[in-house]
Amino acid sequence: MGVDEENKKKIALDAIEIIQDKLEEARGQEYRECIAVERKFEKKAWEEHQVVIEQKCNQDMRPLYLERNEIFKAIPNFWLLAFLSHYALGDIFREEDQKNFSDNPYFTNTSLTKRISFCKDGTTKLSAVKIDWKDQLDIATEYGHETHVFNTSFFTWFCAPQVLIKGYHDEVSELIKNELWPNALEYFINGNESDDDQDEQRKRQRGMTQPASV
Repeated sequence: MGVDEENKKKIALDAIEIIQDKLEEARGQEYRECIAVERKFEKKAWEEHQVVIEQKCNQDMRPLYLERNEIFKAIPNFWLLAFLSHYALGDIFREEDQKNFSDNPYFTNTSLTKRISFCKDGTTKLSAVKIDWKDQLDIATEYGHETHVFNTSFFTWFCAPQVLIKGYHDEVSELIKNELWPNALEYFINGNESDDDQDEQRKRQRGMTQPASV
């Protein structure tokens, strides 16, 4: 990467840090309001109030996330590096999967989208665009739909549409929502550290947070 590219990357990362500070401030305010409600109302009532607080916070943070996402686009391979540096999500990204995200002989799509909807009734809906695999090169089918998501290929997870009822969770979706998405900059920076630094960081992450069971 040339000097100009490095300077552009640094400017982008500095701008993202400012946005991250604003997001952290908003999340902190949400947490304080939820604690105040929990102390004031009985369980059923405070749960209802917390939903309202969370929805308002998400609405307030949306412009910041949109601004942040536009800056991410200026950084090459931002989401790939962030994804790979996550202590659990990186495990489902097989070497073959990574190859398939560049120009490849496997499918013709130029972009892939998977929509994850966390509904008010507690269900989770997942849907993805159809991958246009070339003849006999469907690696999602090749890997198979195994029972534990972290034993699967990224493409196996991506291609599996689901509706999960309340109380059941998709591990990958939950980790993206609760960890990768809000802390994307941290994971990206970790992905640019040395191998030893990354190993140490993953150990700390595993000690702090364990993947939810399916």
